[in-house]
Amino acid sequence: MDAVQRFQAFRPVVKWLNKEKPHSYQHLSESTVRKWYVKGSKKKPVSWAAEALQRGERMQGKGYHKAFMENPAVLQKVSEMLHGLCAGGQILNVAVCRSFCQAALQKLAPEMLRRHNFKCSNSWVRKVLQCDMDMRFRRAIGKIYSQSPPCSSNHLMGTGHQMFAGHLLPAANVHVAMLDAGVAQKLPRDFEQQILEMNYRIAYLVNTEDVPAGLIYSMDETSVCFIPACNSCTFEFRGTKHLEVAGGDEKRNVTIIYGGKTEKSLPSREARRVAEASSFHFALSKSHWCVQETLQQWVMQIVLPDYKAYCEAHDLDPEKQVAIIHPDVYSVHISKEFRDFLKNTFQGRFKLVYVPAGTTGVAQVADVCLNR
Repeated sequence: MDAVQRFQAFRPVVKWLNKEKPHSYQHLSESTVRKWYVKGSKKKPVSWAAEALQRGERMQGKGYHKAFMENPAVLQKVSEMLHGLCAGGQILNVAVCRSFCQAALQKLAPEMLRRHNFKCSNSWVRKVLQCDMDMRFRRAIGKIYSQSPPCSSNHLMGTGHQMFAGHLLPAANVHVAMLDAGVAQKLPRDFEQQILEMNYRIAYLVNTEDVPAGLIYSMDETSVCFIPACNSCTFEFRGTKHLEVAGGDEKRNVTIIYGGKTEKSLPSREARRVAEASSFHFALSKSHWCVQETLQQWVMQIVLPDYKAYCEAHDLDPEKQVAIIHPDVYSVHISKEFRDFLKNTFQGRFKLVYVPAGTTGVAQVADVCLNR
């Protein structure tokens, strides 16, 4: 009301309040300010205006910024933590930021969490981020790597032979777009010829060794994210020109659930497809990359049982029937140790046909069909 007396107009008052005190007046409109005064006057307030002003001064109710205004150290601590995460390229959504706000309140101002009229809700956190910290929810770009981007945990590998039929020759005009505008995956100049030659090698084995489509195993790795990627959108402080997040260029990730000390932390046994989930294999290693041990486990625990089941269902001899494994040229896949493992374990029944380097985005079936 002092601002109205100062500007002698309503619209400049609204703009000034939105700029100076966004946490209180971000949704204030000119029509609302007009209702504070008797119609046709800019000096005489309505009868209830003074009482409303006093309520605002006392900060009654559940004002979302009350917790931080009474405890500025909490806001400072949360801001420092979020700045550090942003600098590291971490994705920040409401759920992640809420955990930091709640932890800071628990440590520095536990009395706030015990109040009956306060709740560290998602809407409260969103208002704090946007108004008190001046953060905005923006679409990020993925960090571009010269090779495959690092993932956040152990790779999970599966088979893609069900998707193989009809995809032996990928379209030549496929464009692999990255999240960064104007940046695309670099393909070799002769990638079409390389893909054609790869398909010829597969076709030759299919014809000479009588390999059915069900025994062509296209494999790929996918990352496991501890933080939901929320479509590569993240909260970032206003003014940031170039916004990058780690793992933003991943295609389809898997979100994991932290396990607790009791079975209550697990999904319900009545949940959909529980039996299928219980049959998954988990391999732990010191490296988050696919290593020799986990790659061999994938062959023995996933490919081999499927291979035997297919041979039995189609009356094929599992001691003679040839199958094709179709990986990319990752160092572990092309290692002599892995090739010797397949040769010695299966006496040459498992043939390797590699995806040409730099063409996985358009030529690897498990990448194109499953991850996109």
